[in-house]
Amino acid sequence: MQRAVPVLRYLEKFIHPLWPTPLDATKRLVCAIVVLLNITLLFTPVPLSNVIHKRNLGKR
Repeated sequence: MQRAVPVLRYLEKFIHPLWPTPLDATKRLVCAIVVLLNITLLFTPVPLSNVIHKRNLGKR
């Protein structure tokens, strides 16, 4: 770990973002992506989710 830190600091001088990203826009983009993923997760069917209910109906 001690050998890697100086190398990473040296590389950090050359590898840096060209434009600073605005924090507010980045937060909104991440929020929009999370909302889209949640919506797709809500509408994804769960396999074999009705098996338990069907078994309970058959016991009557």
